[in-house]
Amino acid sequence: MRERLFRGKRTDNGQWVEGYYVYRPDGKHLIYWKPFQEASQNTYHEVIPESVGQFTGLLFKNGKKIFEGDKFDDEDECFILIEWIKENSCFGGSLYGYDISIGEGSQEVYDNKITCIDRNLYSVSDLIDYEIIENIHDNPELL
Repeated sequence: MRERLFRGKRTDNGQWVEGYYVYRPDGKHLIYWKPFQEASQNTYHEVIPESVGQFTGLLFKNGKKIFEGDKFDDEDECFILIEWIKENSCFGGSLYGYDISIGEGSQEVYDNKITCIDRNLYSVSDLIDYEIIENIHDNPELL
């Protein structure tokens, strides 16, 4: 069975923390870093809700976990972003970049605006040889 693990940025210092995600009725989003049965009041951190991403269940060759929101470098001023693809009920790597028009054998950039070019173009398992360059929440103005 796949481990249900989440990652989020702490509200107090911006550091990343991994663990179990909880949304409380008082509106707080928390990541517990110990199993619930072992949890005490000192084992959780409040996190920025938009930064929370789920572990995909896959690891890079070096053992690093791949999370939703991880960003991979690609060619031609594009990047690959790990996202939950609702239509397919799976994690996938979507290609993002500048609006691109294909014409007469060349690519022309227009509008200078980052958009999704191709959703779920890559299987997450196809990306284990790539290198993560950042998490989208470390540089949110990209989207």
